[in-house]
Amino acid sequence: MSGQPLESGFELADESATIAFGESLAKELCQRLPEGGVVFLHGDLGAGKTTLTRGILRGMGYQGTVRSPTYTLVEHYPYSLWPVHTLTYIALDTPKNLSLLALAMSSWTANSSH
Repeated sequence: MSGQPLESGFELADESATIAFGESLAKELCQRLPEGGVVFLHGDLGAGKTTLTRGILRGMGYQGTVRSPTYTLVEHYPYSLWPVHTLTYIALDTPKNLSLLALAMSSWTANSSH
């Protein structure tokens, strides 16, 4: 159903398997996710969310460094098929950080060609 969240949980063998799965997932996302769609990854620190994101971005054609947003609040990847923004909820615990996120998102939206 369109607009309905899809929840799934599973384990992948290692970093290589996670990246490969992310690359495959990117193909599905590119076909099925509407422009401006949102994907949420949930897991403990060290669970592999950034590694999966790295695989997804690789599958979308991005070849640069993929960093965890844990310490930076937000990471922006403008060179993939679509602009991709990753963020962490851990750092969204203060009004200041929420304001910085809103400012960053406004800037990206204003400068986006999509």
